[in-house]
Amino acid sequence: MTKPFFLLALVLLAACDTQVKNTPAQNTVSQDSLPVTSTSPSVIAPALDSLEEKQDTNIIYLGYFEATDSTSIQEPEPITAKQFDKYFQYYTPNIDTSGVQITRTPHGLKLNTTSRVVTFVNDDTNYENYAYYKGYIPSLKTYVVDDVSAANEVSSLLLIDSASGYTYNLESTFDNSCDVPLPSPDQRLLLIYATDLYLKSGAYISVWKINDHGRNMYTHFKTRKLTDNLIENIAWIDNHSFAVKLKPLIDDQDTTTQYFKVAL
Repeated sequence: MTKPFFLLALVLLAACDTQVKNTPAQNTVSQDSLPVTSTSPSVIAPALDSLEEKQDTNIIYLGYFEATDSTSIQEPEPITAKQFDKYFQYYTPNIDTSGVQITRTPHGLKLNTTSRVVTFVNDDTNYENYAYYKGYIPSLKTYVVDDVSAANEVSSLLLIDSASGYTYNLESTFDNSCDVPLPSPDQRLLLIYATDLYLKSGAYISVWKINDHGRNMYTHFKTRKLTDNLIENIAWIDNHSFAVKLKPLIDDQDTTTQYFKVAL
């Protein structure tokens, strides 16, 4: 049988786990290496593997898992599939996938921010390295871009704040990137989650506090690591709880899909 959700290891980051590293996000380049104007400097994003030695102070890394704790999240409550479906249908992620906020070019896409224009070299899966635009979260004034290296079979999800120009790299512990994050109904918490799509080793859910726009827009709140299940769907119930649908790592007659309500 699949182990109960509450027995899964709880991984808690430090109270503020936002890290600024000396390596850039995989698809962005420092403004220092380009001509800069006083109004709207351009940041060009070339192939993933070409920037190992460059730096970009506009990149903020989120989601580095180091500390562990088992006391901060209340014990999850099992719910029925019918209850989960009700929550899932009621909660609609506020993300605009129309692409009206961006400019597409023959070689990629351009994202406007108040301080710079971020240009991704390509948005084409025919390339070994490419950026895939996933949408715009109006409540956060944030673009969501999947930064993919097909050659290395890895990807990273980037949140680009149009109000400040900062890029937040959601570092997944897996080779694949995180799913599109979900803001709480009151826009005070951000639910970040990822499932290991390749090795099927598990999943994790991380909750971040949403602050004012700027370098410290996100502050880590709580994280839970799932070692025996994969996340199939997730939805906010209210401002203080969410529902999650889990499927077992291995499908057989002795395993079943599980549904839980998690209070924060």
